[in-house]
Formats: sequence, C-alpha cells, structure tokens
Amino acid sequence: MSVINGQKADATTFNSAFGSKQDDNTFQGKQTLARVGSGSTITDAQQAINDVIASDALKIPLAQKGVANGVATLGSDGKVPSVQLPSYVDDVIEVADFASLPPTGETGKIYVTLDTNYSYRWSGSVYVFIGRPIATTDDLVEGSTNKYFTDGRARIAVITQVITNGVTDRSPSEDAVFDALALKLNTSDFGSSFNSSLATKTTDNVTEGLTNKYFTDGRAQTATISQVITNGVTTKAPSEDAVFDALALKFDSSSFNGSFDTRLATKTTDNVAEGTTNKYFTDGRAQTAVISSSITNGVTDKAPSSDAVFDALALKQDGIQFKDDGSNLGTAGTVTEIDFVGPGVTAARVGNAVSVTINATGTGGGWAAYSNLAVTNLSTISIVPATGQAKWLIQASTSAGAMLLATPFGATPPTGDGSMIRLVGNSDDNWVEVQNADVANGVILNGGPARLHKFHILDLMWEATHQRYIEVNRNF
Repeated sequence: MSVINGQKADATTFNSAFGSKQDDNTFQGKQTLARVGSGSTITDAQQAINDVIASDALKIPLAQKGVANGVATLGSDGKVPSVQLPSYVDDVIEVADFASLPPTGETGKIYVTLDTNYSYRWSGSVYVFIGRPIATTDDLVEGSTNKYFTDGRARIAVITQVITNGVTDRSPSEDAVFDALALKLNTSDFGSSFNSSLATKTTDNVTEGLTNKYFTDGRAQTATISQVITNGVTTKAPSEDAVFDALALKFDSSSFNGSFDTRLATKTTDNVAEGTTNKYFTDGRAQTAVISSSITNGVTDKAPSSDAVFDALALKQDGIQFKDDGSNLGTAGTVTEIDFVGPGVTAARVGNAVSVTINATGTGGGWAAYSNLAVTNLSTISIVPATGQAKWLIQASTSAGAMLLATPFGATPPTGDGSMIRLVGNSDDNWVEVQNADVANGVILNGGPARLHKFHILDLMWEATHQRYIEVNRNF
C-alpha cells in the first residue's frame, strides 16, 4: 500500500497518479521525484513515494532466492528444503519405503525408509543395510547371559515345589504350602486330638530308636551276663556255665600237684578253649580252606566244588553222546556198564582204563564214499544207506548252482535209526543248496539253508521216530 495526500492508496491508484516505478527509482510517464536526502523540498506525496523507494531497497530480488550465492527459501512446512541445505546439515534423508530411494544415492548420506525404520548407505552401486534405530529392548536380540524377563523365568527363579529348611532365596508354591498344611493339625485341635490318639497306642506303635531301645531278654543277658570271669569287671556277671567251668578247673591247693597228671589224663581237646591262632578242626573250616566255587587255571592249593565241576561240564559237549530212546535203559538202578556194539567197534581194558576203537572203514563203521555226485536243480538223491553211514562229494551240474528238493533222499527211508549221511561240497562255483523242510523224509536244519561250496561239510542223522533227517554238524 502507498499513501497519497495522507490516504492509503493501492497499487492501481498509485500507478495512476505517478506512473510505474523504474529500476532507477524513477516513475515513467508521470514525473521524476527527488530522492530522500537530496536537499530538495518535497510534498507529502513525494515523501510517501520516497518511503516506498527506501522500503523496496531493503527487499531481496526474486532472482536471488533459492539459488547459489543467494538466500534460502522456506517450504510449506516453514522449513528450508533439504535441496538447499549442505550435505553436513542434511546427512539423513527419509523416504517412504525402499522403492522410494533415489536410483543413484549420494556417498556420505544415510537413507531411512519410514515404513520399516531401516537405515541404508550408498555403496556407489547399491544401497547397503546398516541397521535400524534401537528404540526399546524389543529391538535387541536376547543374549545368552542377560536374558529378558518372562513370567516363566521368574517362577523358576523364585518358586519351588518343596519346603526346605534354611533356603532363603526361594518361596514354595501355593500347592506345596497347601500339601504341607494338609499334613498339619490346627494348634487348637492338637492337644485333644493327640491325647485321643495316644490313648489308643502302646509302645508297639512307636518305632525303636537307635539309643533308647526296647527291653528284651537277649539284650538284658548280653548287657549283664559274660561267658568269662574277668578280674576287675564290675558291670557284668559270669554265666552259670562260665562259673561251672571255672570251678571245674580248680583244685584244692594241697592236692593240686599230685592230682594234675591224673586229671589231665581224663581230658581231651574238648576241655581246652580254642585259641585265636591254633584253631580246632571243623568241616566248614576245612571246606573253606580247600574247596573253591570256581575253576581257575594255575590255582594249585584249592579244589573246585562238585557244583563248580558240574556246571563247567554242563557247558562242554561230550566227546561221545548217548541217546536214550526209552526202550532198553529203564528208569531204575545204577548203570555200571556201557557197551559199544556194532560192526567195526572194539573195546579193550588196560587196568581201569577202557579204550574204544571205532573202525574208520568197513560196513557201518566209517563213511562209505561216493565221489562227485552231480545234481540238477530241484532234483532228489535216491541213494540212501539202509544202515550205517554214507558220504557224497556233491556238486551241481552247472555253474549256476542247484537246489535239492525238500525230500532230497528219496521216498524210502533208512531202516537203521541214527544212520548218517555226509554231504561234502566239491565245487565253489557249482554249489548245491539244501533247505529246511519239516515234512516226511525232509531235512531239519539248525542254522538255516545250507549252501555247500567246496570243502563245506553237512552231517545229517536219520531220526526214525520223527522220520526226519536232523542236522548234527556243519563246518561253515
């Protein structure tokens, strides 16, 4: 606003009266006004114009605002825009999210995404995450020593399920206190309740202590009766037997010398008390000194007990096993003789030793050998000894191997119970396999299927009662 003739005038009125103001403070088209301080006399209007001119001289040209070597402007928020601030003043730049970051960042500045509050720096090619502000403990990962508070941790540190005397840094749980109180009587009820209960009890209801023990005849006797007579002992009395024995050893002093030998001749070791070193013989002491419950190699001053020998023998397999089929041994009497009978068996006595010889060859005495018995897959063996023993060197007809049928020895069984068959593998490649078969004339194997390669031996025995071949030995 300007003043004309003492009144305020707007720009339109002013320009109408004086014309437009030029850069040299003159008004084009109207008149030239004297500058303030020129020494010329001016009117009120002229003074008003001079005031305007002086005021304009204090204003900043628009061309100098928001540019280099000019002045900074204010934004709509009343603050200087960040683009007009030096980098050391505005090192932190906030953006809405990661996608809002400038395509090319500026080295030395920190960029903050407001949606996550994460901080980044420009590496020269990409934005590198450098962390986020720590506002609360929720922003810190829990360490292994200084852990965060939880109700559970507080309970574990403070609450215990037992009530222990002397523990001052823990408190029992409500349940532990409740259970403990449930075992207690109210103090007002204790006297009458205790007296009522005590009236029904006797010393039989009180457990004997370690110090105040109950009376027994045995304890009284142990505490007062001694089996010896000892000079100076005033708290015990000798037993009748001790007194009797002591008096029996006494003689009148006048007759002692003459009667000692006579009396000694009537005595035995039963009349002399056993010492601590030279002890009397007893079966128990002899057994303890001589008999051992184990059999130990190298021990020569003790003998094993019958039980120890029996147990040891029970773990051993007899060189010759005897089979009782119940037909001729009977159940009564003592067996005093075992006879070895059959072809090829001889026995001879030399003193108390009996030597038994089983002939290695001959009918029924040894293995009647049959060489290289070749079998095809799922075939049978029809050659069966009537009695005694037979042996085959057996192999498959082809290198693919062969498997015998469940009844590999034909339909006709041996006539002799205990007849033996030995199958000997004769080829590593042309193996023969015998499988378990619990059928008539079948084979009962103890160790699963028997695959015979070279030098593998399988011994089978005919068991007439069950009509089965039973495995008695294999070397593989």
